[in-house]
Amino acid sequence: MASPADIALYTSFCAAAVLDRRELRRRLVGGGGPRSSVAEEASEAASKNAEGGTATGGGITGTLDVDPAARELVWKFHECDFKKVLRNLNYWKSRYTLDYHLSAHLGDLTGRIKTHCVQDFLKPYDTLLLTDMADAFGLKEPELLPMLIRLLEDDRIDIRIDMQKKVRGDVECFLT
Repeated sequence: MASPADIALYTSFCAAAVLDRRELRRRLVGGGGPRSSVAEEASEAASKNAEGGTATGGGITGTLDVDPAARELVWKFHECDFKKVLRNLNYWKSRYTLDYHLSAHLGDLTGRIKTHCVQDFLKPYDTLLLTDMADAFGLKEPELLPMLIRLLEDDRIDIRIDMQKKVRGDVECFLT
């Protein structure tokens, strides 16, 4: 059995891992605030099952507001505030690790969310300094560079990293 807060949490993790910002806005954020038709329907179904009823779907009763961490994850991802997305993933890691249903998928989902954050961050740039990107993610360059190299090797991002400038203190990324 999953509570409405659990459904909101699972929905926010999966949405941040796979949906682009436009689809995230359409499905979760909506026009006025964080709302999730998918989470709401699942929440209603869980409530009906708990009451002994049947799950028919189609009803909209719950919101992401039942879980502030889920709401924050969705909103910060939607706002491209990737520093807070990564900070919140790290801050709530112990809670997520203890979740019976989420813990087995936590590494994969957080990895996908981080990858999605990097991909979204890089979209508007032709070139940028690694220091600027590290600042935007709240990381140090030595933490970010291996992540970028791994994503590059896995063909998840298409960039060129100019390590020649590292001697002067700048590492530049060129998007191709």
